[in-house]
Amino acid sequence: MNATTEKRNGRKIIIIVAACVLAFIGALVLAFFLLKDSIFIMLAQNEAQKGSFSSALSILENVDDEKADPLKEYISLRNEINAEYASLITGFDEMTVRDWQERANNAEAASGELSEPVRESISALSGKLNDICALYDEYQYIYHDILELMDVFNEINRLYTKDYTGYNTAFTIREEKDKIARWEELLSQVQAYAAKLPSEDRTYLLSYMLKEAQGEISELRSTMDKLLETSGVSETDEIMAKGNGQKIFPSVESSSGVSVNLTEKYDYAAHMSDGVYRTLVEMLGEYYKGL
Repeated sequence: MNATTEKRNGRKIIIIVAACVLAFIGALVLAFFLLKDSIFIMLAQNEAQKGSFSSALSILENVDDEKADPLKEYISLRNEINAEYASLITGFDEMTVRDWQERANNAEAASGELSEPVRESISALSGKLNDICALYDEYQYIYHDILELMDVFNEINRLYTKDYTGYNTAFTIREEKDKIARWEELLSQVQAYAAKLPSEDRTYLLSYMLKEAQGEISELRSTMDKLLETSGVSETDEIMAKGNGQKIFPSVESSSGVSVNLTEKYDYAAHMSDGVYRTLVEMLGEYYKGL
C-alpha cells in the first residue's frame, strides 16, 4: 500500500470518527430536548424539598409540560402562605384561606406523576387547609349556640331584676330546669368543639368561658334543687327570689390586651372569635419561614 492510499484511508477513518462523534452529540442533544422537561421537573422537586422555592420556581420557568403544573401551584402556595401568614394572624381572611384550600386540593389531585416526597408534602398542605376550613365552618355553625350558652351568666341577675311593680322577676323551677338542661347540652357541644382546636394559648377566652359556664350551670341547678326541697313549692309554682342577689363577674383580658366581661356576651364573643381564628391560622405555622 503506497503513501497516497494510506493517507486516503486515514482521512476516511477521521471522517467516520468525526461523523460518529457528531451523531453521538446530536443524539445527546435530541435526548436532552426530549427529556428536558422531565429533568427540570426533577431538579425543581429537589429544590422544593429543600425549601428553596425561589430556585425551584426559576427552574420551572423553562418547563412547558403540564405535569409541572401541580408543582408550580404548590410552590406558589408556599410562597403566598409565607408572605401573608403574619397578616392573617392579626386578621383572618376567609376568602384567602378558601382559595388556598381549593388550589391545594387541585394540586394534590393532579400530583400523581411527581415524586413521592413532593406528593406527600402537597397532600399534607391540602389536609391542613381542609382541617382549618372545617374548623372555621364548625365554629360559624355553633356561634349562635355559644351566644345562647353565655346567657347563663346573666340568669342569676335576671332573677333578681325587679319588674315594673318593684318585685323581683317571677319564675318557676320547671322553667329554670329546662333552661339549665339546654345550657348543659350547649356546653357539651362547645366543649367538644374546643377539644378539636390545637392550642389553648390563643383560645384562653373560650376555655375560660367554658369553665365558668360549667360552674354557673352547676350552681343554678343546685339552687333550684334546694328551692324545691326547702320552699314547699312545686316545680310549676311561680316564685320570686328574695332580696338583692346581683352577681358580679370579674373582667378578664383577651390575648390582644382588651378587657372583656362574660356578662357582655357580644363583645366577649367577638374577642373570643379572634382568638379562635388566630389559632386556626397558626396551624399553618410550619409553612412560615419568615420574609
